[in-house]
Amino acid sequence: TQFYVQLAGGFNSKNDWLGQLQQGAFGANRVAIKQEKPAAIYFQQNKKQLTVGEHCWSRRYVASSQICLDKPMVVSQAQGFIAASLKNIELGDFAAYMPAGVALSGKLNGHSRISWLQGQPMHMDTQLITREGQIGVSSEDLTEQPTASLAYKEIRVDAKTLPQGLSLRLNADTPLLGKGLVNILVGTQDKNKTLSGDVTLDKVKLGLFKPFVSDIRSLDGELSAAGKLAGTLQQPLFNGEVRLKNGKLAMISVPLQLDNIQ
Repeated sequence: TQFYVQLAGGFNSKNDWLGQLQQGAFGANRVAIKQEKPAAIYFQQNKKQLTVGEHCWSRRYVASSQICLDKPMVVSQAQGFIAASLKNIELGDFAAYMPAGVALSGKLNGHSRISWLQGQPMHMDTQLITREGQIGVSSEDLTEQPTASLAYKEIRVDAKTLPQGLSLRLNADTPLLGKGLVNILVGTQDKNKTLSGDVTLDKVKLGLFKPFVSDIRSLDGELSAAGKLAGTLQQPLFNGEVRLKNGKLAMISVPLQLDNIQ
């Protein structure tokens, strides 16, 4: 990983620092972004508060791929405000951070607004969307054919704070991989973090989850589910119906293979 940034500025009579953030660059594996233009930067000594002006970082040689601060960022223990956006970020650039055996491609767009005041709940409004991409999952089992790359229409994640808690929503429209809708509300006002919401899955390919479980040699089948969530974040409850069709499971640590699980 390589990170470089140039600062220019100075202190005033109150020991506040005023200046600019200049010529920034960040590179790691296939990810390489650079700062497009200088941004004002101000540190207020008496409040211990940092303010950074709006600016963008873009992928090298691809100006349309950007990470931006849309408004001045304010950060301190007493208060804060961050407004950022993603524009045409290539998911394939983050292959090094994905589990072995899974690959993604597509453009990621979205925004996030986060603010806080000391003694009050944090406010957040985040939306991430990727459309018309590819998901590929390979198999380490030499007796199986590697899974081909499959297209998806849209995967969307929304997270927003409400008076009663944090709302999380995942919507996946992937005709060849299955469809899913997960809508969850986590109660942030109580100690136990209560859960409520809905889960709907339709013919989701289990093979998608294989790279995330290290002890699985092969995993296949179609999973469908519909029901309600309840309980707490530590002890979630699901009330509904789950159906598995044409399931297949083989473990690495156990010499046993299960086929045709219905």
